[in-house]
Amino acid sequence: MSVDLSTKIAGIRLSNCMYNASGVNCITGDELHILGKSKFTAVIQTKSCTLNSREGNPLPRYYDNSICSINSSGLPNLGYKYYSSISEEMSVYNKPYIVSVSGLSPNDNIVIVDHLKENLDVNGIELNLSCPNIVGKPQIGYDFCAMSTLLRRLFEDYAPTIINNQKQIFGLKLPPYFDISHFT
Repeated sequence: MSVDLSTKIAGIRLSNCMYNASGVNCITGDELHILGKSKFTAVIQTKSCTLNSREGNPLPRYYDNSICSINSSGLPNLGYKYYSSISEEMSVYNKPYIVSVSGLSPNDNIVIVDHLKENLDVNGIELNLSCPNIVGKPQIGYDFCAMSTLLRRLFEDYAPTIINNQKQIFGLKLPPYFDISHFT
């Protein structure tokens, strides 16, 4: 007996509902090609990218034991232009290619999204508003005023182009809201 795991997200048909998070093992072209070849992933999603490449936080960045795991990657990535430049390579896998964006400032996010929305080989943009672990860069997803300002700028200036482009979707990655201050 086979089970159909296909689904649709924002009108894009996926062979199944599984794909990688914009975290580890999706930084390099080689890692993205592995995702493209995998029969278990329906999407190829990049590491959250910044304007320029970043090495991330010093090693060690990951710890686990029998109780928990902790990571503090600090956005190691090859910069948005790299992920945009390999989009045509990723199209050979016939899977949506999503570039995750996490600029170090609201303006960085706008610059990156503005560039990516012109690349029709990029099937989706994930705006990561929940990336922690960078000294001096709080999660914008916890600052409701800053998040509102950024989203207004993006949707007033850029959303009509993104929304009218049937090939490209736009999504948000938000942090968990578990503190009482988020509800008062």
